[in-house]
Amino acid sequence: MLDILDSGLKSLEIVQGFFILSHWAAPEEISERDRAWQILGFAWRMAIELRISLPLHNFAHVTYRNASEIGLEVINRKRQLTWNLLFCAELAMTVQTGCIDILRAPPIPDAASYSPTNLPLEYPNYNYAANVQVNSIFTRMIHLASDLRRERGSDKLRETFVAAWKPEMEAWKARWPNINPFVDIHAEGNVIILNLVSLRFAGGSAQPILAECKAAALRTLHKINSWQDPETELLYCSNYVVVHIAYAAVLLIQLEQRFQHGVSAEVKADVLRMAEILEVVGKNRSNAFSAATLHAQRIKRLVASLSPPPQPAAPLAEDTSLFWSGPPMPPTFPAPSLGSSCLPPPLPEHTSAAGFLDATPQELADVGPLAEFASSDASWSFPTEFNDYALPMMGLWGWPEPGWNEGGEAAHAG
Repeated sequence: MLDILDSGLKSLEIVQGFFILSHWAAPEEISERDRAWQILGFAWRMAIELRISLPLHNFAHVTYRNASEIGLEVINRKRQLTWNLLFCAELAMTVQTGCIDILRAPPIPDAASYSPTNLPLEYPNYNYAANVQVNSIFTRMIHLASDLRRERGSDKLRETFVAAWKPEMEAWKARWPNINPFVDIHAEGNVIILNLVSLRFAGGSAQPILAECKAAALRTLHKINSWQDPETELLYCSNYVVVHIAYAAVLLIQLEQRFQHGVSAEVKADVLRMAEILEVVGKNRSNAFSAATLHAQRIKRLVASLSPPPQPAAPLAEDTSLFWSGPPMPPTFPAPSLGSSCLPPPLPEHTSAAGFLDATPQELADVGPLAEFASSDASWSFPTEFNDYALPMMGLWGWPEPGWNEGGEAAHAG
């Protein structure tokens, strides 16, 4: 990649290549600590230098001077499509790394401006159009949440926020009934995030919202475990899809642990089946360590840690304290820690991926705090400092745990 930049090569096709690579980048440590962000940065840099956001005319460059009017129109459509998809890639990166606060509004048509029967020229593909549209909704709602946060003292903020995003998402779902499973999983992930964001505001019990999160997580796992789409191959899913799948699995375990006081055998089976599928996805990418492999192995060890084998009782010393002062007890979900996680270090060069699997159950438990959308002001701005060199998962590490009381009420500020 650096050779391409050093050589000065620039083209729309190279921008598109960087865009694609950013979605399948292997988790590894480099100068910017996250390879996907760096690759996407290359794409942005070249796109801006080529000014692909602006339409061409027949005097723009010698390459296009002999192009027909129709040919220029086709090229302009591809340029506009690529420009807008870069914003979609940026959205994917911010969700994956827990940096939603840096999300920018993409130059995407209004959600009501087109439909499956009236696709815009820039989006002749049904699934592209549906994905761009749901990204537009998600971005606008995140910005709305930021604006509502400044309105202190009102007990209607949650109701206002939910009334804004939920009808739009439901209308989108009804308008695009034939989306492929990848776009569907993106949408389920958006539903989970927007529900959790709503807990940031006052509005009564959190139980109904958490129930919706659990339902969306279950739907995600069931879609993965019963994948039968004839046109899309799960083996080729992007890191963004992997993150949504893994987040749904861990969130489901957390909600079961918190409100059911244990994870049912059925949920464990669903999660383990999903982890096995991710392992297969990872093995299909034998040329590099895969984010799918990383998350699959961590989730399998996490499930195993929920039911640790019984340990023989240690003899009590005469001066035994009433308070536990030894090693960490077998973890329960969610982990009580509110700070950064203690995850295994990145893979050294030319070493096996097995090094990622040496984490203790307690370390694995620390990767799973739910996002705190319902506590102090400081928690609203998600940390941009990653706590792990591997591909982060939607705040599965680095986001503090929410302040819910025993009755399922969300603690909130303002």
